[in-house]
Amino acid sequence: MPANRLLKIVKSVGPGAAEYRDWVEQQPLRQFLEHERSAAATTLYGTAYDRGGSVFVHSLLVPVKDINFKETSSFTSWEGNPFDSSSCGLVYGGGEGARVEYNEPWTYNRQALFRRARRLIFGRSFEGSHDGRHYYELAQELTHAHGLHWVEERNAWCRLDDAGDVADFSKIEHVGPENGRGSATVVSVNRDLLNLHMAATQTCLVQMFDSTALPGDFHGFMGGEEHVFANPLIGLVMKYRLDTQGASYFRGVQIICPPLNARELGEVLYKADRAPKKYTSFIIQDFKNGRLAEISCDPAAMASYFEKDSSLPFQTSPVFFKPEVLDKYKADPDKYRLDARSISCRNAWSLQTYDFNDAGQVHTMIKYLGDLPYAEQLHWKSCNESPKAPISKRSYKTDFEGSFDVEPDGLRDLKSVLLRLREDRPAWFTLHEEKLVDQLHYPLTASTKIWNETLVTLAKCTTEGLKKSYFESEARKRGRAGDAAWGSIKWTRELLQALSVDEDRISEIVEPLVEVQRLRTKLGAHVGGTEAAAIRRALLKKFHSPRAHIEALAFQLSGALDALESILK
Repeated sequence: MPANRLLKIVKSVGPGAAEYRDWVEQQPLRQFLEHERSAAATTLYGTAYDRGGSVFVHSLLVPVKDINFKETSSFTSWEGNPFDSSSCGLVYGGGEGARVEYNEPWTYNRQALFRRARRLIFGRSFEGSHDGRHYYELAQELTHAHGLHWVEERNAWCRLDDAGDVADFSKIEHVGPENGRGSATVVSVNRDLLNLHMAATQTCLVQMFDSTALPGDFHGFMGGEEHVFANPLIGLVMKYRLDTQGASYFRGVQIICPPLNARELGEVLYKADRAPKKYTSFIIQDFKNGRLAEISCDPAAMASYFEKDSSLPFQTSPVFFKPEVLDKYKADPDKYRLDARSISCRNAWSLQTYDFNDAGQVHTMIKYLGDLPYAEQLHWKSCNESPKAPISKRSYKTDFEGSFDVEPDGLRDLKSVLLRLREDRPAWFTLHEEKLVDQLHYPLTASTKIWNETLVTLAKCTTEGLKKSYFESEARKRGRAGDAAWGSIKWTRELLQALSVDEDRISEIVEPLVEVQRLRTKLGAHVGGTEAAAIRRALLKKFHSPRAHIEALAFQLSGALDALESILK
C-alpha cells in the first residue's frame, strides 16, 4: 500500500537503533522511489507526516522534449503543490488600470522544465461543506480520455473492465488520523493506463519529491554539505544533505517514461486485439448428423445452412444445461441483465438467445456460446449436459421457423403490465422498487429457497404497489364505512363493491392478490415447519413444478392488475 510506504519514510528511529543510519540516509525514500519505477500503480500525489519528519510527492506530465538532465537546478528547485489554483477576476494597479485576468499558477512557470507541464491532480477544499475537508480531483485529461468515473464508495476513479466488473484505475488512500502525526495520503494511478497516456501524448511523468528526516531534538541543520546526485539512466536527480546531528533532507525529481513509444505500444495492442480467441467444447445435439457430439464453439468447427457440402454440425445445433447455469446471473442483477430470452453483462458481452424446455433444462445454440468470453464459456461448460427433452416449442418457432412468439407466458405478461403501470403512474398503484421487475424469473429447479424468493418478489411487485390511501378514500366517498385497520387488498375489494362490479369479477381480481400475499407470509424466506411443507406439497400436486405454479399465479396477477386498470380509469 503506497500510503504505508510513505509512513515508513517518516517513522522516527532513535540513535541507538540498528536502522538509525538507514533512517538518516533515508533508505526508505530510496526504496520508495525504486518501487515507483516498476509498480503496478504510480503515485501522482503523496504526503506523510510523523515524528521522524515529512515527505511530499507531487507529479506532473512533461513533454519528453523538455527533459534536459544538464539543467540539474530545474530538477531540485521546483515549487508547487496540488492546491495551487488558477484564478480569474479583477486586477488593478501597476499603472495599467482595472481589468479582469485569468492566470495559471505562477509556480510552474519559473523553470523551463515545467513551462509546458500538465497537472494531473488538483487539491481543493470548500469551507461551505459540512466537514470542510480537502478533496481531490483527477484531471479531465485522464478521466475523459480513459472513461474514468468517480465512485464514492470505492474512493477511486473507476471504469468497467473486460469482464464487466468495476475496476479501480486511480485511487485515493489515507491512513492514520486526519492531518495528524502518523498520517499519510496518496493518490495513485494504474501504471498501464499511465503508460498508454504518456505514449500517446509524448510525455513523461515527473515525480517531484521533498523528504526530511528530523531527530526529536532538531533545532536546525548543522554541519554536513549539500550534494547533488544525477543518474539519467534511472531518471533520478536530487540534492541532499546529511546533518552531523542526525537530520537530513532529499529534494529532487524522478522521471518515469513509458517503456514503449506510441508506435511500439500500438503494435503490441494491435496484436493483442487480434490474438486468436480461446474456445472450449460442449456436448451438442447434432441434428444434422443425427447424434450427440462434443464439439468446440469455435466458428471454424461448425457450418451454416449454406455450406451444403460440409459435414460439420450446424451453427444452430442446440446445447443443453442444468438450470443452475442461470443462478450466477440472477444473483447479481446490477452486473447482469437477464431478460426472458437473452442475457447481457453490462458493456462486456451478451448471449443472444436462450430458453428452457419441459425438463427444466436451459438451452441455447452452439454459435452463441462462441460469442462469450472464454471464462464465461467455462461457466456454461460446467453445467453442460445431454438433452432430457427437446428444445422448447417457443424456441423452435422463433429460432427455427422464424415465427413470432405468440405462446402465452404468465411472467412475461405480468412484467408488461407492471412496466406499463410504471410509465402511466396511475393514482392507485406505485411500483416502489422498479429494479425488481427485472429480477422476476421462473424457478427452474425444485429449490424451495428460489421458489420462496420468487413469491416474495411477486408480492413486492404487485400487492405492495396497491395504494391503500387511494382505495380507502374512493370507497369512503361512495359511502363504504370499512375499517381503518384494513390493508390495501381489503380496501380494493370494498371499492370494487362500491363500484357495483360483479362479485365473480371481484373474486377474479382480488383472490390472486390475496393468494400471493398468503404464500409470501406462509412460505417466505425464513418460514419453515409442517404448514409450509404441506402448502408446498399441495401446490406441487396441483401444478407439478414451482415453475408451472409461478406461471399460473403470474397469469392471474397480470389479469387482476389489467382489470383494475380498466375499471379504475
